Amino acid sequence: HFSVRENEEFLMQSGSFTTDCNQFIPVQTTKLGEKTRLNQIITIGDGEVALNVISIIDSDTIKVKIMNNGIIYFRKEFNMGYCRDKNYLLEEYKSINEQTNFLEPDYVAIPYVEETFNDELKKIFLQKNYKPELIIKIENKISDENLIKICADKDYKMILIDRGELGVNIPFEKVGLWQKKICKIAKQHKKIVVVSTQILE
Repeated sequence: HFSVRENEEFLMQSGSFTTDCNQFIPVQTTKLGEKTRLNQIITIGDGEVALNVISIIDSDTIKVKIMNNGIIYFRKEFNMGYCRDKNYLLEEYKSINEQTNFLEPDYVAIPYVEETFNDELKKIFLQKNYKPELIIKIENKISDENLIKICADKDYKMILIDRGELGVNIPFEKVGLWQKKICKIAKQHKKIVVVSTQILE
């Protein structure tokens, strides 16, 4: 882990490792400079540390200003906003699938992005000999119609409400209200719900 203080400035660079975070902080996102914009707010983890992009150095490197005191932990989520590169996500989950094949997990949790994308994502895990049970993660506000479709989808054995991601992607004071709504609709469809992360906070 790496401690940071408000108003400190750091370079962040696409990569998986560095010997010195003061030189640059590695981010496991390719072409980081092409996927960010000036003055964009980025959060790490469940919003514990916020960063402001103050300069785009090149296609792999950005300069950020720390917005609050905190600790950046290894392999924490790097939240650049909910609009994700779907091709990148598919490739990332294909890689995860290949790396964990030998484990034959009983369950695999995948994020809900949108129906067409998730149909593609499901194929990655369901075209296997042992076919793990799928848990669908709700990380953002979605329509009642899509939530009902998720509850009716027999491929999803459980719904996981990711409160940490929700608190980053929607106003955090609305997380409890959205959680209640998901639970109510899921209960109507007899779908198991797991309420996860940031319960006390």
